[in-house]
Amino acid sequence: EYCNRSLKIYESILPLKHSLISMTLENIANIYYDKEDFRQAFKYYEKAAKIYRHILPSTHPDVLQIRMIIKKIEAKI
Repeated sequence: EYCNRSLKIYESILPLKHSLISMTLENIANIYYDKEDFRQAFKYYEKAAKIYRHILPSTHPDVLQIRMIIKKIEAKI
């Protein structure tokens, strides 16, 4: 719940492609992943990945890691 609140605040005051928004989306995705709610996790990882692709080079470790996680989830759902 606190992550969702943070996300709403960040989205209201920051540019939509800001790194804090992508990190918060990824944190929410991690929570869903830990709860084994892979569909919700996938949704949030995809949103975070979209922002990462705009703000980071394709070879950045965060971009590569989130791609790997998304592939793992795709295999589960």
